[in-house]
Amino acid sequence: MLGRVKRYAVPLAVCVACALVAAPAWATVELTEFSVQPANPRAGGHPDVTIVQRMGYSDRNDDVRDSFVRLAPGLLGNPQNAAFCGPQDFAADRCPAGSQVGSVSAKVTAFALPAPLPGTNLTVPGAVYNLPPEAGEPARVGLVLRPTTAPLVGEKVFLEAPAVLRPGLDGIGLESLFAEQPRTTSALISALNTQITEVALTFRGQAGRGPFMRLPTSCAEAVSVGRASSYDSPAVSQRTSAFTPTDCGALPFSPRTSGVVGAPGMTRAGDSPPVSATLHFDPEEAALRRAEVVLPPTLQPNQPALARITCSRELAN
Repeated sequence: MLGRVKRYAVPLAVCVACALVAAPAWATVELTEFSVQPANPRAGGHPDVTIVQRMGYSDRNDDVRDSFVRLAPGLLGNPQNAAFCGPQDFAADRCPAGSQVGSVSAKVTAFALPAPLPGTNLTVPGAVYNLPPEAGEPARVGLVLRPTTAPLVGEKVFLEAPAVLRPGLDGIGLESLFAEQPRTTSALISALNTQITEVALTFRGQAGRGPFMRLPTSCAEAVSVGRASSYDSPAVSQRTSAFTPTDCGALPFSPRTSGVVGAPGMTRAGDSPPVSATLHFDPEEAALRRAEVVLPPTLQPNQPALARITCSRELAN
C-alpha cells in the first residue's frame, strides 16, 4: 500500500502545480481616484461641475475599456439650453460654439510598440459638446480630444456617451457610459500603445442658451458613483464621491395649483365628469418632495368601474 501511495503522489503534485501555473494572471485597471465637485455647493445653483477619474494599471498592456458615471440624484444637466452639434460636424470637429457644454483634459502615457521603452506622459486638452440624443435618450454628449504635443499631434479622439435617467436606491440619477475607449493610435511614425491615466471633465454651469448644470435642492449628502472596466480583466473598479449642498433654506418655493371639474353637458348630479389637477412650479425654485390632491366629499370615484381597471405598480411607475 505504501508503494501505491508513493507512485501516485508525484503525479498529483505535478497536476496541482500545472493548475497553479495555468491560472490566468489578469492585468488590472484600478480606479484610484474619483471625484465630482461643483465650483460652488449652493443648493439649486448652476456652477461648473468637474468630474475626475484617475486610473492605475498593473502593467502597460491593459487599458480602460468602459468608463461609467452615475451622478447624484438632483445633479442634472439641461441639454435644451445648448445648441446641438450634428453627427457630421462632430466627426469633422467643427461643432458650433453654442453646442459646447464643457471641457476635457486627459493624461495619457504613450508607449512605442513593440520595444519596451519608457512611456511618454502627455496632457491632451479637448472639448465637450451637446449631441442630438438617439432614440430613448434624454441627452448625449461627445468628447473631442486634440493632442498638441508629439508624438500624438493630429491624432484626435472622438468619444460619445448617452445620458440616461435611471432609478436607484438613492433616487433617480443621471448615468453616462463612455464605452470601447481606444487602445492604440496610428501615430506619425509607428503605432503607439496608449494608456489613459486621468480624465477631468468640466461641465459648464451656463451654456449658450441658459443654465446647463444644476445642483440638487436637497442638503442631504450628494453621492456619485464612478466605475472603470478593463479590456483584459473581467473585474470592475468602483469608487464613490460625495459633496453636501448648502443654503437649501434660501431656495424659494411657491407652487401654484389649478383644477377643472366637469365639461359642457356634464355638470349635473350623478354625472361622471372629467377631473384634472395641475401643479405649477418654477424650475429655479426648490424641488417638490410630495404632493397630495384632496377631492371634495361630493366628488367620489365610481368603485365598480375602478374594480374593472387593473394597473400593476410596475406599469404605473
